Amino acid sequence: MTENPPPLGYYTPQPPQRPPENEDLTGIDWVLIVLCSGIACIIGIIRLIQGKPNGGKMIGYSLLFIVIWTVVRILIASMAHR
Repeated sequence: MTENPPPLGYYTPQPPQRPPENEDLTGIDWVLIVLCSGIACIIGIIRLIQGKPNGGKMIGYSLLFIVIWTVVRILIASMAHR
């Protein structure tokens, strides 16, 4: 038994395939994470909402650098009061 092709008016082409998204962070991402951790955290949240795989990494590293910069600031402040 042969299958009949669908009528011409009902044919829908396949959507174009998008290349897989890169999970690694770019150099600009790292600059933002190290120098502007708060802004990088917000960008990471936006990427996470959009479903991009590197959003979680960006949030995690941003929070880590927020802690690191806070410790550095506290150490500098404590050394200045001596």
